[in-house]
Amino acid sequence: MAIKTNSAAGGTNGTTVTGGSGGNSGGTSGDYFNQVTIAAGGALTFTSAQSAHGSLSYDVTSSSTGTFMQWNQTVPSLAFRFYMRLTELPSAAFQVAVARNATAAAARIVIDTAGKFVLQDTTGTNVKTFPTALPINTWVRLEIVVAPGSGAGDGTLKGAHYIGDSATPVDAAYSSTTTNLSTGSLTFMQFGRLSATYSGTIFFDDLALEDTTTNFIGPFSGTNNPPTVNAGLDQTAVEPWSTVTLTATTSDSDGTSSITGWSQISGSPTVTLSGSGVSRTFDAPATIAGTTLGFRATATDNESATATDDVSVTLLSVTERAPIGGVEVPLRIDDV
Repeated sequence: MAIKTNSAAGGTNGTTVTGGSGGNSGGTSGDYFNQVTIAAGGALTFTSAQSAHGSLSYDVTSSSTGTFMQWNQTVPSLAFRFYMRLTELPSAAFQVAVARNATAAAARIVIDTAGKFVLQDTTGTNVKTFPTALPINTWVRLEIVVAPGSGAGDGTLKGAHYIGDSATPVDAAYSSTTTNLSTGSLTFMQFGRLSATYSGTIFFDDLALEDTTTNFIGPFSGTNNPPTVNAGLDQTAVEPWSTVTLTATTSDSDGTSSITGWSQISGSPTVTLSGSGVSRTFDAPATIAGTTLGFRATATDNESATATDDVSVTLLSVTERAPIGGVEVPLRIDDV
């Protein structure tokens, strides 16, 4: 299951990319980057000049090391995928992606001076150089799996590269279970211009992370399955003046989702919902005839798709009442 995706689709052409929950890298684009770092003299912008899919991608231009996008995600292992387009061969080998743990880089993705895709271990040693150079001014898809082991030489590292959405790798996929990938959970993933000098522009698009140790993520599908949501069972015979709790659950087959809202959609009187997250509570109103109230839970996934589910709460009539001004009104026993 993809735990993070980002397609740049929610950006504005020419705008500098910003990270964090208040930045502009999330929304329609997908999961926001927790950190965006731009080196002195560099730029990281949304651009319509190139895109692997849709109309926008990320344009990384930097005259010095350290312009990148970062996702924070603590997992024991992960697969990651990104589409990349180079405008020229590098004059020195440079890193375009790094999977890191709390103390070190577990694995590095490097492009060498011949334009070849290189996998490096935690020490920066080349463990696999793919024989076919990446074509210039062409979208390529890089697929990697990183699973640190319990010791210095028992980590799993896999890699392959493809032209665009092709299902056939350019060179045979690489897989090793004896790679030094440091130890401990992975904590963040960086994409961009991370080392050495590159005078050209790198475009990134359709990035994804998945918590798996076995399979590559595969090409961008272009579709998103909405989340599912369950507002719980209908509640009946609810006593007036009692506290009612509404709790919803949600799941997403191709991403993440959360409960983003509860609302009352029918019935009288209107009640005040309290709480946040998956649950809401309210005080059951007292009515002479009883009443049924309807509520709706809303779930939103990591690509901003939504789903709803409704639940009803049927309240009993008040058995204690008293005439006031010629009209019977509900009365609590302890009010007598």
